[in-house]
Amino acid sequence: MRAVEIALPLLLCAISLIFTLYYPLDEERCLEIQAALAERNKKMDS
Repeated sequence: MRAVEIALPLLLCAISLIFTLYYPLDEERCLEIQAALAERNKKMDS
């Protein structure tokens, strides 16, 4: 039981790290997302 309590979080942490490293998010995409969020916020305020 202790092995599962220790190994499972470590395994899930490693998997999430791999997904984070290979997620295709560059500066240009960040700016696109920010612009889309700003536009959506303007529509919601109106």
